Amino acid sequence: MPNINYPSHTFRSGAVSHWETLASDLRERLENLKRGRLIELGFTIEFKEVAWVTIYRADDGTVTASGPHGPYPSTYHQQWSWKSDVDQPDQAADIAHTIIEFLKALDDIPSGKEPGDFGGQMNLRVTTPQSAFLNRDPQWDEYAEHRTGMQVGQLLHYGHLIPISRGFTKEYIDKHYPGWDWNSLSRVMQAAGVFVNRGGAPATCEPTVKAVHFTDAEHWAVEWLSGEVTRSAPRLGPERSSER
Repeated sequence: MPNINYPSHTFRSGAVSHWETLASDLRERLENLKRGRLIELGFTIEFKEVAWVTIYRADDGTVTASGPHGPYPSTYHQQWSWKSDVDQPDQAADIAHTIIEFLKALDDIPSGKEPGDFGGQMNLRVTTPQSAFLNRDPQWDEYAEHRTGMQVGQLLHYGHLIPISRGFTKEYIDKHYPGWDWNSLSRVMQAAGVFVNRGGAPATCEPTVKAVHFTDAEHWAVEWLSGEVTRSAPRLGPERSSER
């Protein structure tokens, strides 16, 4: 789904890079990060994502960041906050240093080596929190929609009788999932196994979901924070389906 809120800008480090260069690139983006904007930092090793850090500058100028799986709790999860009463260039340097040092200390990152030595690359996407999921992996291109676990949780919150009866659910879906309706989206999330029914309370998304990629209730894939991926079963062809 295209981002209708803000034209996203994506930057990717070179194939041969150094930690100092990555820190400099991140610092430059932070120095120009406007309020209400978000930086999604993806770090990959030979195209496999090993870290996803989100950095957000709030309307009051405060900057918050979390990783290694964005806002989702996981092993080594950390959160940081920087106050707004600091000069942005100085603050940008501090944030960039903190994030790069965090990346260097992760288990998947070879110690004492530069990114160019082990195929490490950094992707930076400047966007808004309301934007669609950043599809960094081409294997998900076959699916029409991409949503983070947080976005799915926000959607499922609207599945309660009160917002449905008052038209809030339709309004939300029309804005964020044009062409869809609640029943169709609910079937997708239930089929994908991420729908958590909480009785009288609004449903929510399984907390260990990183992202859901889907086209319909029969074509979906779920990325979990553990690194596992679950997918819909492939359809049987006409000849196979007619067998007894």
